[in-house]
Order: sequence, then C-alpha cells, then structure tokens
Amino acid sequence: MDAEVLTMIYFFPISSISDLDILLPDCLFNGEDLSSFCSHIQWEGQCKHSFSLTNRYLKEHFYIAEMIATKGSIWGATSQFIFVTNTLFSELKFQRNDYYDIRLQYKGRIIKDGYLTALMFTEDMGQTNYAAINYSCKSKSEILELNILFENKFFSFSFSHSHLYNEGMLFNFTPLNIHHNYYIFGRKPWDYDNGALVTLCSRCHQKRHKQIKTPLYGQDKQLINPALPVCDRCNGTGYLPQYHYYMGGVCFKCHGEGVHGFYPNS
Repeated sequence: MDAEVLTMIYFFPISSISDLDILLPDCLFNGEDLSSFCSHIQWEGQCKHSFSLTNRYLKEHFYIAEMIATKGSIWGATSQFIFVTNTLFSELKFQRNDYYDIRLQYKGRIIKDGYLTALMFTEDMGQTNYAAINYSCKSKSEILELNILFENKFFSFSFSHSHLYNEGMLFNFTPLNIHHNYYIFGRKPWDYDNGALVTLCSRCHQKRHKQIKTPLYGQDKQLINPALPVCDRCNGTGYLPQYHYYMGGVCFKCHGEGVHGFYPNS
C-alpha cells in the first residue's frame, strides 16, 4: 500500500486572487497566471439555484457554507462546494460554467484535463475573500484542489497527476503550520484575529517556539504565564506526520497547539 502524505492549507484570507500567484509560483493555467485566467472567464447561461445549503460556525462572524448544486449537463447529478462566508444564506443563485480541459503547467511539466467549476453569485457575498488549497500525494499520484471565493465569484479547480516510471513528485509542497503569537485562556484556536497568527513551515515553526516564548493571557488581558513550555511530543509543530491518517495527525498531547499548559492536564 502506498504511504500517503496529506498537506492542507484550509480557508485562509486573501486580498486578491493574485495573492495565490505568490503562493503557487511558476503555475500557469492554460498559459496564464491564475489571476489573469480567472479574469478572462466568460460568464454565460441561465441562473441556477443551490440544491441545498447548510452553514456551520467557523469563527466569530464567519461560517463554512456547504452547498449542493445540480450539474447543468447531467440530469440529477450533483456536486458539493465548500467556502467561507460572513453571511448566512438559506439559498444562493448563480451562473455556472464547467470546464474539463484546464491545463496546469508547473516548472516545465504539464497536467492535462484539469477540471474547473466557476460560479458567479447574484447575491452580495460580502468581503470574505477566502481560498483553500488541498493537496494529497502518494508514491504514484498527486491531487491538487484549489477553491477560491473572491467578491461574488467562486472557482473550484481540481487536478490529478499520475507518475510514470521514475518520474519524481511534481509539486513537493512544504507542510505549513499556524503559529499563535499569544494565547488567551478559554479562547478557541480559530477565534483569534489574523494579526495573532503567523503561517510557518514545520521546521520554522519548531524554531520559532525555541527562539520566542509564547505567553498566555486571561480574558481580562492579564498575563497568566509569560512562557508556555513547548510540547515535547511534537516539538512545537502541533502535528505528527506519521499519524496523518487519523485526525490529520494532530498531536493529542498539546491538542495541536505546540505548547503545554493551555489546556487542563496537558
């Protein structure tokens, strides 16, 4: 059985689609960078309705929307889309374009027959502007999924690449961690302002915990502990990659925080 490694960067804010050109350098979509490709999509067709729509709480004023939509070309077939919004919707209307021939070029190598569903909503989606990258790889295949909600448009890309003979990995993405500059007792990890969070690779995350102490504050902003000790099981990353197949490999000793003392009995 192939060993699988899963790297997920899930629901991170963007100020423009071009932010992803920085995160995915050297990637071309049908010969264009991502921002240019998305801006050249021709919107056409009749307005459609969401088949079903559910919302679940993500953090203060933000929700994860899970929408089921009927495929226009196949009667009865549905597809699911997940994105972040700061508005609760019971139904959404949109124009839908499906593309089955997206060509992804990366460092001189090409993945053909990529899939894209593009939705343009008639409703005001607010100023959420979030993206998500899901990447999984095995010894013989890689899957890259890219979802973007920007203004009132949603783009869902999917690429699958099978390796031939001794061909190496195509992307080799570096696993990323979210580092908290400080903790507030009783606050959930995802309830912090973006300014309190830093995205780091696993190695830099370990180094940050060793070089800079992480303080713990109370709800009244009074200092409780000036330096939470680093978790000795995951060395401050919050994850154990050898257990990726269960709960994403989160370290149960520190609950994914990378430090001790934040939770009782930790």
